Amino acid sequence: MSTLVSLDEVKQRIGIDLDNTEFDGSLRSIISGTSALFEDATGCIVTAATYTEKFDIYTEYTDRVILKHNPVISVAAVTDYGSLVDSDNYAVKEEGAIVLCCGYYFTDEIEAVEVTYYAGHTTVPWGIKDLVLRMIDAVISRRGKEGLKSLKLGDLSVTLAPDLLASFTRELQLYQGRIF
Repeated sequence: MSTLVSLDEVKQRIGIDLDNTEFDGSLRSIISGTSALFEDATGCIVTAATYTEKFDIYTEYTDRVILKHNPVISVAAVTDYGSLVDSDNYAVKEEGAIVLCCGYYFTDEIEAVEVTYYAGHTTVPWGIKDLVLRMIDAVISRRGKEGLKSLKLGDLSVTLAPDLLASFTRELQLYQGRIF
């Protein structure tokens, strides 16, 4: 899991001089915890990563599979029943589909198709960054007033007080189930 905002962005947001390192450790913990909270609450993995997915093919005329993670940056390999599919024989569509061309179909077997690809965002989308920064700002501004319910540093976790979490629930729900 990577962080969705930088230490400098948080310092600018809450008005701490960038040269002041006194609170860097605590801020990094809050950033990591809030980033994890966003990803846990929405189910979204935002930053780019390499994925490998296997697909069950149930019909003999299947010429496409839909990848879970978008946007697709590159495809490392597509295999069909253990055989590498030449990159000239498929296309990656905008919605994250791998579509075979030239009248070719995938083999109809369990886990017949395997795709290894790199997907996600190389930079965090502005709306997500803004939401995470506002959540961090709220945590810090309410720290002594029940904004931050708990902060564990060992296996890092940030827990927002119920009323504070509720104030962000609607926005977090906008990202649930979305593919990035």
